[in-house]
Order: sequence, then structure tokens, then C-alpha cells
Amino acid sequence: MRHFSKRDWTAIILPAFIWATLNWTVCSVSRNLMHLIFFSEITGVSLLILSMWLAQKPVVPTLMGLASTIFILRLRPDNIYILGFMATCITFEVITSVVGYQNILSRSRVNFIIVILISIISTAAAGFIIGNLFMIDLISKMAVNILTFTALHGIGGLIGGVLGITIVRVIEALCVDRKNGLQSENTVS
Repeated sequence: MRHFSKRDWTAIILPAFIWATLNWTVCSVSRNLMHLIFFSEITGVSLLILSMWLAQKPVVPTLMGLASTIFILRLRPDNIYILGFMATCITFEVITSVVGYQNILSRSRVNFIIVILISIISTAAAGFIIGNLFMIDLISKMAVNILTFTALHGIGGLIGGVLGITIVRVIEALCVDRKNGLQSENTVS
């Protein structure tokens, strides 16, 4: 494993804490009141993309997912299906390491589509695992099948992927360099 700087650890811990906080509050409300099961994917994937963009090092998405899982389980110990979201982080990690961290967040439209597809595949994998391992009884009562449950998680990955790329592009537009922090207007070309 490469050496991680303080900036890299911040790129892991801060998004993980934000994901845990949103999962504990907003995601619980959306799941319980509005029956939107994919809000956690939206927040998780968008923060995975942000974390990956900030650090651009291997293992960062997995460590971010592990840290957020620990935080979430500390906040809500009964939230065992969050373990399925580790599958999102691991799948995301494997695919992005094959494609290449530096290449994946360049400004080309092809890479935009690749990030969206990785987000969909990663969250669909989590939906499949969560549906099969943790919610099989609930799914049979709701008259939906595993593929529908998986597809709903994939929709969350689609929205989260678009949101994550948008967040990164806004930060870039505000002249924030990943390595050097905020730039002055004179250095922007």
C-alpha cells in the first residue's frame, strides 16, 4: 500500500463521516417515510467519486467504505444491511483500478459514461447482495423480485454517479486543485 498523506486520509474519513451522517438521518427518513430505498446509494456513490477524485490512489474507495460502515454501525448497530454497501465500495474499487484512477475523471464524455456505468454496476451489486442476504423475507412480502430490488439500487447508482461527477466538476470550476488546494485567479489558465 502506498503512503497516505494527511490529505488522503481526509479524502477517506470526511466523506465517510458525511455518508454515515446522511445515512443515519436523511436516508433513514427517505427509506421509512417515502420508501425510497436508493437514497443511500445516491449519497454513497457521489461521496465515493469525490473521495476517489481527491486522493486518486488505490484502496481509497474501499477504505472510505470501510470507515463509513464502521461509523454507520456505531450510529445504528441494527443497520446490518450496510455491510452490503461494502460490496459497492469493493466493486467500485476493482473496476476503477482496472480502468485507472487518473483516466477515469478526465473531462471526456466517454469517461463520464464509464463513471456512471461503474456507479450503476457497483450499486446494483450491493442491491443484489442486500436483497439476497438481508431482505429476502421483506422482498417476498412486497411482491417485488430480486432483479427489481437490484435495479432500484442501480438507479441510485445512476443518480449518485451523476451527482458525484457534478460535485467534482463544480469544485474544479471553482479553481480548486486536488494537490494544491484553492488557486488564486492569477494562476488559472
